[in-house]
Amino acid sequence: MSLNFNQTYKCASCGEDIYSNCLLRVVCVECVPNIDLCLECFSSKVEIGQHKCYHNYRLLDNGDFSPLGNDWSAKELVQLLDGLEQFGHGNWNDVSRYVETKGPTECRDAVNNLFVTGPIGSLTYKESERGNAKDHTSLPATSTTSSTGQTSSLSLHELIVLGFMPARDDFEVEFDNESEVLVSGIQAASGGNRVESDDEELETGLKLAQVDMYKNKLKERERRKQVAKDFGLVETFFKENPLNPSTGKIAAPKPKKKDPKSEVFERLKVVSGFQGVDDYRKLVASVAKEKDVKSRIKELLRYRKNGISALSEAESYESQRQTK
Repeated sequence: MSLNFNQTYKCASCGEDIYSNCLLRVVCVECVPNIDLCLECFSSKVEIGQHKCYHNYRLLDNGDFSPLGNDWSAKELVQLLDGLEQFGHGNWNDVSRYVETKGPTECRDAVNNLFVTGPIGSLTYKESERGNAKDHTSLPATSTTSSTGQTSSLSLHELIVLGFMPARDDFEVEFDNESEVLVSGIQAASGGNRVESDDEELETGLKLAQVDMYKNKLKERERRKQVAKDFGLVETFFKENPLNPSTGKIAAPKPKKKDPKSEVFERLKVVSGFQGVDDYRKLVASVAKEKDVKSRIKELLRYRKNGISALSEAESYESQRQTK
């Protein structure tokens, strides 16, 4: 059965719409690309181009038969399940509009009698497992657990200042906080086997593009949360900007002495987005060691320039230099 009910198939021989005259179409599986034939042309052993009458074939229907022996066709059952998945159990008016050929009561009775309490439901639905369905669309559970563990060491005041809600693993103001505007105004298209016009097809493509943009923004949010956890950015922020417990506000940071290494580390922050945590730490440690070695070499050259050849003389030289 073909699930694309909106598509029309024309016979490669007579050019007629195949499903307007019969329930089956013949597809040659040896020709590339495959060609479609109506039953009348197939029975007449039509040969067109590279197609020969002895080629292997398969029969496909358009869903206009009843697989369960009732007044619901296969096409209507597929649309019923699609509408149920899209609008949810209980929104029978929306499901009915999606099916187009059945009313809300008929949709409700079909779902309950066939898929909940009927023969299909008795083999696939278990009341004891309600609410235990696994969401395959979300990120792995390790990401959520680790992100929550990141803020477990923070105090209540720090969580409030941060705007983080541990139970939901969300921030009050997320990255690109207006992203939901991309999908909040999208309206679902109606179902049925109506052929879309060019304008409707373009509109559908634009809606899908908006959904993809929204999904990319959600992935970027999760990536930023993971980076903050891996590098301990939240803890580092509150160490550098301590919270005043009496006022509940961030205290003014104490002035720090300028560290000659800080400029190098600031430049290396850009690289952290392209490396793992361990690789970044090794890079920072290597650069710090290199800078210390260069500084020590420079200091030893200065001693040699002043005629110092032993470390004991260097200690005396430094003490005299500081007293002057």
